[in-house]
Amino acid sequence: MPDEITIITNNVPRPILSSYELTREDYDNYFDYYNVDQIHSGEISPEFFRYKGELYDLGEFSFISHRNDPTAPSEFPGWHGIQPDSFFSGILIRYSPDSDYEEIVVGRYYC
Repeated sequence: MPDEITIITNNVPRPILSSYELTREDYDNYFDYYNVDQIHSGEISPEFFRYKGELYDLGEFSFISHRNDPTAPSEFPGWHGIQPDSFFSGILIRYSPDSDYEEIVVGRYYC
């Protein structure tokens, strides 16, 4: 990674959306890789959030563990997940313990 990474966030918690809170159109437009029948039956229960007008699947983020994983990127202390959109940028998430982990803070990083 380059020497300097910039992280931009407004630190506003956003609600984590359960699969039942999405519409059929949301699944068709964003998540056609899910079987909606499995979601309705409770067999799977993916979680999502909205950020800048887009819907994101929390299952697509890679977990960052700083305590148990010495290979975790030290450039992102305090963040719990990462989803790169290029080699130089992406999205970070941080769970909010004040909300019993039902909300996340989202940030963008670039270098």
